[in-house]
Amino acid sequence: MAFNWSEIKKWAKTHNLEPKKIKEGGYKLDEKHYSDIKDIVIDLWNIVSKNKWVDHQTNYKNNI
Repeated sequence: MAFNWSEIKKWAKTHNLEPKKIKEGGYKLDEKHYSDIKDIVIDLWNIVSKNKWVDHQTNYKNNI
């Protein structure tokens, strides 16, 4: 699955979150830095869902 940064940023803004793309590469949310877009998307989702799916994400990773 490919992520589109402009769509991610727009969606995050609807939830009062402001992720940023760093010129040198990577992404930033608050003070946390991400090198992979997938990682910031997961953290954004977990913030919006109030960590409701963290257990599922962990169990899924462990069962692959």
